Order: sequence, then structure tokens, then C-alpha cells
Amino acid sequence: MALAGAPTVLLLLSMVSAVASRSTWIAQEIFDTDNCTSTPVVVSLTESTRCSPRQCVSVEINNATKFMNSECNITNRFTYAGQVFGEYNYIVVEDYGSAGCENLRLTTVLPASGSCSESTVYGRYSIVSALFANGSALIALYPDAHCEGDVDINFVLDSGNISSGDCVQNYYKFYTSASEVIEEFGSEAVDADTGSSSGDQESSSSPSFIAILGIVLAAGAVGFMTAVFFWKRRTPHDEQSTDESEDIVDCESLNNRVR
Repeated sequence: MALAGAPTVLLLLSMVSAVASRSTWIAQEIFDTDNCTSTPVVVSLTESTRCSPRQCVSVEINNATKFMNSECNITNRFTYAGQVFGEYNYIVVEDYGSAGCENLRLTTVLPASGSCSESTVYGRYSIVSALFANGSALIALYPDAHCEGDVDINFVLDSGNISSGDCVQNYYKFYTSASEVIEEFGSEAVDADTGSSSGDQESSSSPSFIAILGIVLAAGAVGFMTAVFFWKRRTPHDEQSTDESEDIVDCESLNNRVR
């Protein structure tokens, strides 16, 4: 009987292997406007075994009303990001659960507009992200809702780290819309359709160029010769559960896993 069952066991193992090799992602797009036709202020992607598509539903984030699309069955995060943001620049942040950039648990896509928006995944912050002509990038998080006061967290990224997809501080990888790595990954598969359109990028209380330059100088990154990180991580690097991802991936879901 053991011999008779062997082909069945091998078939099951091959099926499990095939399923494991094809990651399926869900995306949550957050908008400031109630028609969800502008460019999202942030997109979060996680692996999940279940997903319910939702179109432009009202959600409360940091005591403010935002609007969310949920998209299911995404097979390529990079192609999807390109579809959502279109011709506009964006920054992809991969957050890993284990040292050495193992066990990817969250992908966040930010518009690189240099404008102020609320962060939905890194705590009660507002966030500015910018991409420069030389390929370097800036991500700055503020401890209030209006990108005012002292910067609490800075990422000042050298173009080399971005273009090569380096593992930074053991837990992060960064890409931009101009990264060759994204172009390579994006050509491998076709994502699920997205209902978003990349209309005019809207911004609220956009910091001036002088303010952004001040952040860069304060970080000691003149010329972007090296990557400088002042990242006060709020959560442990454990593997994120993906079976209960129907709800929005917001600051509370991460802050519950405090250090």
C-alpha cells in the first residue's frame, strides 16, 4: 500500500511546491479624495490567503477620514506599482521580518512628490518622500500630521543602494520607479487589474525645497555619497501573519507589535 500511495504523495508535494512559488499579494491604496481617482498617498502590499475587493470605502486613519481601494490576486508588486502611479515617480520600501532581508512581510509604495501626506504604516506620522535627479532619494517622517517641526526619522538613500537593491540595516530594501531592478521584476508577470488611475498628483502643505535641503544637510549626506539612516524601529522583526489581512494595514496593526 505504501508503494501504491507513493505517486499520490509525490503529486501532493509537487502541488504544494508550485503553490508556494507563486506569491499572491493584496494591495490597499489610500486616497485623500472620496472618488479614489487621484494618485494614492500610499499603497501597502502584503501576502494573503484571503482577500475581499473593496472600492473607495471610507476608513479612519489617525483620526482622519481617508478612502481605500483593496485589490486582490496581485502576482507582481512592481508591475502593479507602475500601473497605479503611471508616469509619476515613486519609492518602494520592502520591510523584512528577519535579518539579512529574509521573510518579506510588507511592501510600501510612496509617491516621490516631495509633498506632505499621512503615513498609514509607520505610526502616527506624516511623511515626505522625494526622488532626486541623480537617483538618490529622501524619506522623512514627522511626529505630527502636517510635516512640521523636527524630523523624527530620516532615510537619506544613496543612488547605489537603490539601483542595486542592497539589504540596508539588515531589514530593508529600497527601489524607485527609475530602478532597473523594478523594470526586470516588472517584466516577469502581469498583475491583477487595478481600478486606480494616475491622475494629477495632489499634495497638501508641500514643504519647500529649502526645507528638504535642510533635512539632507542635517543628516550629513551632502552629495549623497553614503546612505545615512536614523530609523527608530517601532516593531520587532517577526514574521507578519498574512491570514488576517482583510483589514487595512495601518499604524495600529504594527504598533501592536512594539519592541
